[in-house]
Amino acid sequence: MATKKKTKDNAVAIKKSVEKDLKKKIESDPDPVKGMDALDDPFAALGVEEDTTPKPKKGKKVTTPVVNLDMEKECKAYAKAHQQEKDAKADMARIKSKILKKAGPERLALCLAHGEHYKSVKVENLVTAIWKSAFKAIPIQALSRLKDIFGDRASKYFKRKTVVTMKPEVLNDPKLLKELVTAIGIEKFNEFFDRTESLTVTEVFDRDFCTDRAVFKEAEPLVDDETISRHAASLRVG
Repeated sequence: MATKKKTKDNAVAIKKSVEKDLKKKIESDPDPVKGMDALDDPFAALGVEEDTTPKPKKGKKVTTPVVNLDMEKECKAYAKAHQQEKDAKADMARIKSKILKKAGPERLALCLAHGEHYKSVKVENLVTAIWKSAFKAIPIQALSRLKDIFGDRASKYFKRKTVVTMKPEVLNDPKLLKELVTAIGIEKFNEFFDRTESLTVTEVFDRDFCTDRAVFKEAEPLVDDETISRHAASLRVG
């Protein structure tokens, strides 16, 4: 509860600080939002364009067509191999769990007995069980308990990690983005946030490319040189 209150107090303090800085900037600068088109278009201020791509209209469900390629033998072989792979993966997962359940305590006993940090052990000299120094994230609420247990060593054993991400609903909403940029200013926004820009291919293009010969012809050079590159298709049984 104390952590939540402290976080809330910090957020309030940061907000007041930002508002104070923004007020000073407005008083001292007749045009505090240079290059932002008066904040009418926050996407333009960030050097990106708002996504105005029309969403494909939902129509009747299209039935998947059947094509006859004289490949029944290959398709049956694929279906059989697919099922075998599925069964094999399930068997491997079950056996792996059984081996590691026994090997884990044995490896830890060897580490404690020899004072060595063994990261792997060979089981029956046939398979090798490997442990990485990789652990699930610990909730920040456990920090005080960890300090109580490990004392000064806690700072060596555990490192605080903060990940800040912008919610998609903010990044993709011009109004919310405008509020954010207005609050902290475009310079601070660029200082605080990194961005990587790219173009995504829409379903509208995919539909037109597949159904309109003129669009297909226009896009053909881009597909040939892989400027537009589709991910590999998947193959499903059934």
